[in-house]
Amino acid sequence: FFELGGDSILSIQIISRLRTVLGADLSPRAVFTSPTIAGLAAVIPDADPAALATLPIPAVPHDGPLPLSFAQQRLWFLDQFEPGSTQYVTAAATRLTGPLDTSALGQALTTLVTRHESLRTTLDTRDGLGVQLIHPPYDVQVPLLDLSGLPPDQREDQITAATAAECAQPFDLRQGPLIRVRLIRAAAEDHVLTLTMHHVITDGWSMGIVTHELSELYAAALHGREPALEPLPVQY
Repeated sequence: FFELGGDSILSIQIISRLRTVLGADLSPRAVFTSPTIAGLAAVIPDADPAALATLPIPAVPHDGPLPLSFAQQRLWFLDQFEPGSTQYVTAAATRLTGPLDTSALGQALTTLVTRHESLRTTLDTRDGLGVQLIHPPYDVQVPLLDLSGLPPDQREDQITAATAAECAQPFDLRQGPLIRVRLIRAAAEDHVLTLTMHHVITDGWSMGIVTHELSELYAAALHGREPALEPLPVQY
């Protein structure tokens, strides 16, 4: 498994699929201790149809502050211990080549933040415990840094400097928002979109989802159609 490029996230996907298809209740540790198909098959218990009934994650009421996940608890504690740290700032920069409709891009980002509660969540303390506070949807503003007037040999250096500056800017987990957007224009049909978030609301896998969904939402906004995205049954 690991020689083929497997990692911890893929191991969790395997375990999740085994539970869904076979009703096999395994820990992700099983993939580490039995990293071959034959080895893993040997430790899979007999399929239990009754186990399938317990698989769906229930949606909880949103009638007040929600508890933090274990990962959020750790990051919340570290933020209290070292406020203003940029150690857990996550950034992604995407090169956009061709005509760009900035209005459609703003609409797509607004829909993305509306769709995912985590992108409009902040953290705070209630009765001594850390909680998630989910805020209403809002219109995402896309600040533009126009570098098109610079000589070509200076633009890339300035793009690199601008993206580095985004990573060096901390987040206030209490105030939010915990996502920042910036559009850098190198030329009329050459842009760089930076998405910067705190790790408390995202991770590497989630950034891939954001990129995929943002692409679909932009195409939908551009062509005036409904996005081809399934509704989310549960939120983080």
